[in-house]
Amino acid sequence: VFFGLLLNLLCFRLLYLNIEKSIKKDAKTAKYYSFTTYAVRYIIKGFAIYAAIKSPYLNWVSCVIGLLSINAAIHVLNILNIIFAKSKERE
Repeated sequence: VFFGLLLNLLCFRLLYLNIEKSIKKDAKTAKYYSFTTYAVRYIIKGFAIYAAIKSPYLNWVSCVIGLLSINAAIHVLNILNIIFAKSKERE
């Protein structure tokens, strides 16, 4: 899980840097730059899963869980925010 979590944190850091640089570019180059960094992030995740499958020291299921854990937490928090916002509107 730790291996996947570290790689997921790296991908979020790359996403942050991508957004920071894309804001300063014009629309066409920002779109191209965003797509290429998107592809790089998924290639990194693919290599991580491949390394976990081939390595006798890593469990690939736990690696995938680590890669998905931050994304799942963000989605759960967003769903809870929507539910609580709707409950406050009813009051």
